[in-house]
Amino acid sequence: MKILFVLLIAIAVGAPATAGAQAGADAGGRPRRPDRWQVQLAGGQYLWDVRLLRESGDSLVVSQADSSVSVPLQDIQQLRLIRATEMRAGAGTREALGALSGANDEVFDLTVADAEERRRIVRQILSEHPQPGQPESRDGGQRKP
Repeated sequence: MKILFVLLIAIAVGAPATAGAQAGADAGGRPRRPDRWQVQLAGGQYLWDVRLLRESGDSLVVSQADSSVSVPLQDIQQLRLIRATEMRAGAGTREALGALSGANDEVFDLTVADAEERRRIVRQILSEHPQPGQPESRDGGQRKP
């Protein structure tokens, strides 16, 4: 069990980024990887490992693998930003377990939001989490395709 845990940490921390995912850099000068999101839809379906691209009317356009999908905002129950797992020396096992269990993820619950509130939340998310290679939005989160 201990070997499996160490292997998971090594994979999560030491996995090399692809060239396409290294556009830009974070505050520490490390290559910035694109944000990874999980979208929970009505009925319990999920879209896994997607990138949020833009708002298009009453839909959110996301990319998954090599294709783009338009998801109606009314069908989205939750958006979850999957945080990268990092292990810092001296941080202890609590931080590592929290990162591996998703405790560090950023979650946006849209289940009780009306249509206008959903649009506002999605615009805010797009503004605060631009993808590498895309300029940060200065127009309230609305991006041009």
